[in-house]
Amino acid sequence: MPLSHAIDINASLNNPPFQQLSQQLSELRKRSRARDEFDTLERELHQVFAEAERTCLKQLLSDYDIDVETFRFANKTYRRSHRCSKRYMTVTGEITVERSLYRHTRNGETVCPLELNAGMVERFWTPQAAKQAIHLVSLLTPAEVETVFAELGHMRPSKSSLDRLPKQLSEHWEAQRDQLDARLCEQHEVPDEATMLSVSLDGVLIPTRYTRVLASDSRYAEASCGTLSFYDKEGEILGTRYFSRMPERKKKTLKTQLTQALEQVLAKRPSLEVIKIADGAKDNWTYLEDTLPQGECVLDFYHASEHLFAAMEAIY
Repeated sequence: MPLSHAIDINASLNNPPFQQLSQQLSELRKRSRARDEFDTLERELHQVFAEAERTCLKQLLSDYDIDVETFRFANKTYRRSHRCSKRYMTVTGEITVERSLYRHTRNGETVCPLELNAGMVERFWTPQAAKQAIHLVSLLTPAEVETVFAELGHMRPSKSSLDRLPKQLSEHWEAQRDQLDARLCEQHEVPDEATMLSVSLDGVLIPTRYTRVLASDSRYAEASCGTLSFYDKEGEILGTRYFSRMPERKKKTLKTQLTQALEQVLAKRPSLEVIKIADGAKDNWTYLEDTLPQGECVLDFYHASEHLFAAMEAIY
């Protein structure tokens, strides 16, 4: 496909960011020839490219701004309130960009076209930065993620920013959770070979304030988790859907999600044999036996083995 316009490579390389990058690379090369500590050079090289990337991202993000007196959108007239600079978090660190803010009513909430056009998350994170942050926060605590980012040398969001992000996104998700859960369930196909379906429910203690779980400490609570697993006639597993929620009394939301998912599956394949699996917790079985459709009830093998071992050890 022919390009719609010519590209001048030399002109691009003559831009100030690339000139500075070239100079810094030359300096690093001199130090490497002098056998400077490679670990130091590697870290500094990463920082040099990160700084050049931040400069480029600042230019790119600025292109999503508009600077006019007024504009109309959705049958409303927006008037420029003022221009000011704002810090944004990118995958390579913070940048500061000047942008315009608008209002359609006097003293009303301001609107930032740059943030809307670029898809900024919570008026602070670039889309890619938010994806990386939310992925790590789903696996580690905010304090641990802060340490990981600092070690990697990319963006360095604070622990408080990392703590706020999942809570802010959760508000949007929870506002339309039923519809979103239903859409997710519709995307999952029931394996053609499936003859059995197991539904399980459990909980796990997680720290809610610090990185360690301490015995008899109120700073941890029970998160909930559940699964729907499909098996063929030989009992071989074909696939599993996973569900989880942060601590909540009696796992109320997770139970609702499991119930809805199970009902959708059985609406498509009513012939599936239902098997219910859990440990001995009374609340789990109250839900599994009283709320879900009829099916065989099985005590979780691993929990049963633990209790059996403890009993045998006590006896013998």
